[in-house]
Amino acid sequence: AARSDSNYDVLIVSDTPEEIRKTVSRHPLGRKIELIACTPDELHDMERNDEELAKKLEDGVVMWGSTW
Repeated sequence: AARSDSNYDVLIVSDTPEEIRKTVSRHPLGRKIELIACTPDELHDMERNDEELAKKLEDGVVMWGSTW
């Protein structure tokens, strides 16, 4: 769930989500980001188990990479 005090809700799918979390936490914008970092398999599970999240992701903007 998005924090009410975050400026940006960001989902990053990566084979190394822990590295993504570390990088974002050290960046000055890290405090303004509500980050979800997950593997492709974790994303698939989230979409399958949460229809509302799947719809939000479908309506979101892909900034870089494929649309799966």
